[in-house]
Amino acid sequence: MIEQRVISPFGTAKELFLSTYPESDPGSSELRQLVPRLMDRVRLYNVDGEIVQLALEMVQWEKALEPVEAKALLMTVTASLILLQQGSTRLPLFAAESEGYVAGILATLIRVDDKQSPTDVANDVRNLLETTRNMLQKGNAHSIVGAYGEYKPLIFVSPHLYHHKLLKLEERFSDRLTRLLSAGIPAFNGRLLEACIREVDGAPYQLSREQRAAVTAAVNFPFTIISGGPGTGKTSVIVSILRVLLRLGVGPESIALAAPTGKAANRMGESIRHALKNIGGRDEKIKDIPDPRTLHRLLGYSPASGRFQCHENNRLAEQFVFIDEGSMIDLFLMERLMRSLREDAHLVLIGDSDQLPSVEAGAVFRDLTAADGNTSPVSKHVVRLIENYRMSEKDPSGRNILSVAKRIKACDIGPLFDKEATEGISVKESVSDIVFDKVELFDGVASTGSLETFLDSWYSSRVKSLAGLKGLIRKLYRYGKDGFGDRDREDLEALFSRLNQSKILCLTRVYDTGSQAINTFFHERFLEEEEYEYSPDFVPGEPVMMLHNDYERNIFNGDQGIILRVSGASRRHHFMAVFRRPEGFAPFHLDALHTSIEHSFAITVHKSQGSEFDHVALVLPEQEIPILTREILYTAVTRSRKSVVIVGAKSLFASGVRNELERFSGIFERLAGDWERKIL
Repeated sequence: MIEQRVISPFGTAKELFLSTYPESDPGSSELRQLVPRLMDRVRLYNVDGEIVQLALEMVQWEKALEPVEAKALLMTVTASLILLQQGSTRLPLFAAESEGYVAGILATLIRVDDKQSPTDVANDVRNLLETTRNMLQKGNAHSIVGAYGEYKPLIFVSPHLYHHKLLKLEERFSDRLTRLLSAGIPAFNGRLLEACIREVDGAPYQLSREQRAAVTAAVNFPFTIISGGPGTGKTSVIVSILRVLLRLGVGPESIALAAPTGKAANRMGESIRHALKNIGGRDEKIKDIPDPRTLHRLLGYSPASGRFQCHENNRLAEQFVFIDEGSMIDLFLMERLMRSLREDAHLVLIGDSDQLPSVEAGAVFRDLTAADGNTSPVSKHVVRLIENYRMSEKDPSGRNILSVAKRIKACDIGPLFDKEATEGISVKESVSDIVFDKVELFDGVASTGSLETFLDSWYSSRVKSLAGLKGLIRKLYRYGKDGFGDRDREDLEALFSRLNQSKILCLTRVYDTGSQAINTFFHERFLEEEEYEYSPDFVPGEPVMMLHNDYERNIFNGDQGIILRVSGASRRHHFMAVFRRPEGFAPFHLDALHTSIEHSFAITVHKSQGSEFDHVALVLPEQEIPILTREILYTAVTRSRKSVVIVGAKSLFASGVRNELERFSGIFERLAGDWERKIL
């Protein structure tokens, strides 16, 4: 007989789980109070309450657990899902790490209220971990937790708890990378390669010693990682590699360029085209290399079937594959890429290992760059670009931003606020003191200002005051079978350029300091400014961002657009979302995209990866939250070219610089050969 289950608006998994524990039982009562609190607490990690529903769905299969065991298992599984979102592939339970970073996650989740003493919270966490360890050792959670080699949702490989899928992905990725590294014979004659590098070196730019090493490694070896911060010349290296390959006889059709998001792919293409503007002659064939694509496009992902066209039985045609923004690629997509490569492939990953990891599980780029300088087989394949080319006397603003970013990365807080230092952060006491140059901090908590006061100032100086903006927003754009006309394209270029000069970055989407609240503030200002008699969800002139990949319309998660009045052949105009394309601009009806876009006056730092702006404002939360870390601050600051305004308490910013985001993975162990010793 099929078991019937009633769909509940409060979460079916939650209802099924709690039905096991009657309200009359004191232990069950505590468990019932925990679930809604847990769904609220996970938002501190910038994740939705859905992960608690998933954890409940898993734990509810263990019918015979005592309430205290069910609580411990629910908390442990929830913590593991949070770690997956932060780039980890496993949860340490018996290791020393469980007493530090993991204990901090559990303490945040388990805290009843702010009045609870730290000692009581620490004791609760210690008891919870002990209960979980006992359960695993006794096999009390055998329905969902198995040993290595078993097929269960969770796998315990002492001292770590894995999700089965992540364990297998980590295993397959490491095996494929090991095979790729074993084919490490130089692909080209050394003298010929040196001659080609000398030919491209010096025009239009001189390669440094480390850049030459990156070019040599990428051409010679089947796997190369090039890691460097902003301004270290990563684009120069990519262009130089492409020019060398063409001189070595590699055809444009054998080269693929890609990035994890449409936004990053477009930026990669723009950077390469800009670098090639004054190059001709033997480099003309570079124009025949296909434009950068998303990784999903490269691998032939079908949204209809949910499958990839490319895999180990249908390999990529291209031999040389270059992937930008490598830190954003999760383990799932990296494993898919590895299994799709040709046997003679050359894979080059480019990125910044100090940035935030991917928003899905597996900080692969970080794990691989961590192998630099040790005896791991991958260490000689990692090239770091250190020298910075933006820190020149001609660009004091860029030099200041990069100097601050360098100190954040090094956790060197003292000089950041030293009034005698020339390359630190300038603290402003009021909004009127902000000049939008270099790095400034407006301490809205300590001064008479407030977030709303700053947002008013931002709207006036960075949005409303843009030259000619009103005319560009209010005009009617005409779109025909040949696209927009020349004049409309010019105006669209100007409008996109102006609105994308500045961006507000937030740590989270929720709370008063999150992107949702700030976007609502600006939307209401737009409605008031344009004197609408009703309140449409989107109005002309507002920037929007895609939330999902739309392969049918060729717009992708993170792509930025603008709402405008557009008329077609019928001459009737509609509010439409206009997005930039490599060949121009394309409008889309709001009815088709309404649930896939949101305002983007403000976006999260995670969503900003792969982008650069002239001016950035980073809005800090009102109190310390777990995701306020060194990595998120570094990523936010390095999104800007000219100015950064940090809005929030100075003490809160300093605390964030001290907090390092920890990630837990077995990839390093596997590559170093330690994994087999662990499981045998």
